[in-house]
Amino acid sequence: MCTGLFPPDIGGPATHAADLTAELRARGHGVTVLTLGRGDEGAEPGVVRHRRSTPWPVRAVAGIWWLVRHRRSYDLVYATGQHLVAVPGARLAGRPVVLKIVGDVAWERGRERGLVDCSFEDFQALRMLPARLRAVRWSRNWCARRASAVVTPGHALARWAQTWAPGQDVTVVPNGVAHPHPHPHPPQTCAGIVGETPTIPAQVSRGGGPALVFAGRLVPHKRVDVLLEAVAEVDGARLTVIGDGPQRRALEDRAAALGLGDRVSFAGEVGHDQVLEALAAAHALVLPSSYEGLSHVTIESLVVGTPVVVAGAPGHLEVVVDGHNGLVVEPMTASALAAALVRLRDEPGLQEALAEGARTSGRQWDFGRCADALVELFERAATGRPRVVFFGKSRVPEPVPARTEAKFALHARLLDQVVVGTGPAGRRPIAGVEVVCFPALRPAALGSAAFYTAGAVVAVARAARRRPSAVVCQSPFEAVGVMAVRALVPRRWRPLVQVEVHSDWRVATRLYGSRARRLAGPVADRACRWALVRADQVRAVSLWTEQLARDAGYRGPVVRYLAHGDYADLVATPAAALPASPRALFLGALESPKALDVLLDAWAEARADLPTSARLAIAGGGRLRGWLDHRVARDDVAGTVEVLGPVPPSEIGALLDQSTCLVLPSRSEAMGRVLVEAMCRGRAVVATAVGGVPETVRDRGTGLLVPPERPDALAAALVEVLTDAGLAAGLGQAGRAWAEAEAPADRYAAGIADLARWVAGGGQVDLEQEPAR
Repeated sequence: MCTGLFPPDIGGPATHAADLTAELRARGHGVTVLTLGRGDEGAEPGVVRHRRSTPWPVRAVAGIWWLVRHRRSYDLVYATGQHLVAVPGARLAGRPVVLKIVGDVAWERGRERGLVDCSFEDFQALRMLPARLRAVRWSRNWCARRASAVVTPGHALARWAQTWAPGQDVTVVPNGVAHPHPHPHPPQTCAGIVGETPTIPAQVSRGGGPALVFAGRLVPHKRVDVLLEAVAEVDGARLTVIGDGPQRRALEDRAAALGLGDRVSFAGEVGHDQVLEALAAAHALVLPSSYEGLSHVTIESLVVGTPVVVAGAPGHLEVVVDGHNGLVVEPMTASALAAALVRLRDEPGLQEALAEGARTSGRQWDFGRCADALVELFERAATGRPRVVFFGKSRVPEPVPARTEAKFALHARLLDQVVVGTGPAGRRPIAGVEVVCFPALRPAALGSAAFYTAGAVVAVARAARRRPSAVVCQSPFEAVGVMAVRALVPRRWRPLVQVEVHSDWRVATRLYGSRARRLAGPVADRACRWALVRADQVRAVSLWTEQLARDAGYRGPVVRYLAHGDYADLVATPAAALPASPRALFLGALESPKALDVLLDAWAEARADLPTSARLAIAGGGRLRGWLDHRVARDDVAGTVEVLGPVPPSEIGALLDQSTCLVLPSRSEAMGRVLVEAMCRGRAVVATAVGGVPETVRDRGTGLLVPPERPDALAAALVEVLTDAGLAAGLGQAGRAWAEAEAPADRYAAGIADLARWVAGGGQVDLEQEPAR
């Protein structure tokens, strides 16, 4: 562990390093700490200190040389500080290095030294900088790009770190608090809790006006001057400032000028346990800072049950919920902060309610969870991620939807992933995944031929460069080219091949596209079967698609899990109440297999038995849009059908909430991700009993199933659900319960973890199948 601060140093980084060292050793891991010190700390087992007073170049070389010389004694370097020692030292030693980023060192140094006077966000866009800051920014980016992985405590900081090191594996691991030693409120006094020097005075007590604490470095972006001005405006408010820094003398002078000599005390640097004592004794921790990655003292305050008053900086907002466990002041001015402190003093029951919220939210910051996530990251970095190339004709759009970014970020945690697809031509990193896109060519047949041949060459070549490796083909169509190219690769370099079966691949040439495409169907079928039976593994999304692969002659191992979706987000909030007027929703591709003709015929038949306010919404894009617009204008459905067009994934939840039921009249359906999404939002489903649909929708349990190509049966089911609110609500509640119990997001993540193990094991890992649901 490479860190600039370690006890007896104080502060969040020192606390994190010490707590993690103790936790890892308790779990049986060997830990050596490479840190800085004054030289009078004495010998400590497992701790190597270089003098902080030594000139930086000398001590940096000493640290790098230590890492190189002792390379056989460790497997990985975790750097919470001294990044310019950790990264080059680990790389020269041939060891992976995980970098923890808790802020922008370039911006912080510029603010401390008066070289810049702008916000954290504005600094990121600056191009004209003093030479010394350009050097710091370059070193920041260099270290992040060359680390094996980067970890940040908060999501906002992770997004910025991704811009410093495009394509880097950035993982969010929130800080944790170990052994918080909380004390019951209210203690009588905090006088003497720190010992002899320095002493936190009795201001931090719960008698009289609000007792406030600030803890942190006294630097400009912490805005302690704003806090002092706010305290001056609030009668009875008392403040203890814990910490030291270049602004301390100026802040002491400012407090004296404001006449706060008897209400504000500067305690300087104190021990960690004493900080916790002070927090437990205060009415609130106040952090007016304009920027925080994720403040360690904030979560410590919540753990001991003390609410927090903060500015609206992104790092604060990941922890503090206004009115629940603290108060958010935005904009952070002296008068606005004073108003918040007056509320804390005068509003009956507010402080007690916020303290209860702090105690409740503080329970999630258990240090064991932090350590679990870091150990998983360390093991992944130490063993290396297997190379997996995903090859599919699906378009990767620009800008990238949030759902795609989330999917890629999940994959990047476990896989060294490359995506070969279609979209804006070229290579670009997305959430830790390298994306290689082929442009669309005209005519479409030429574009498809180019993609399935040249794309297969690129996919196999990118996989063969690394071992262990695999190519994941989005369908049997992609597998044809991949299998042909793989046969040309020497056996010892051949990657594994997994073929995904998301649907009946024969439908693509029979129900989609032109007549010429349908004529090519028999040849395409034979080619797909040829490729499928040679796959090393098949991934099915349902028992039905697994049987399709078996019927084609495949006899190898099969894994089965759903396609990726926003399931966790959709199930995270309670289901909305049903709309006042009955509303059916179709959500999917406007293509022949979805049987929109059957749906509109059924809707025309159902209208006579539905309230006049009943409506059908059709959302999606596809080649039948023109036909659809013409059809809904006919008298039998005119005015009751709304065509919405394509819907971004982020809006699917809201669209489902506005509906009574989802209707899916497909002629062919492997599983139907939208069915799961509807059940996550507590909506009844009316669908045809085709393909894998009955595996997901239980007739008369979570929805109603009807035969395909039967407008009369579909009409009757729609009338039944849309005219019986109790039935619709009951089916929706059962679907919601299924989604919560099934946890499809967790099952997908487990499937990717299984894929990583299978590839890392050279295809020899026997993955246990879950029983069919």
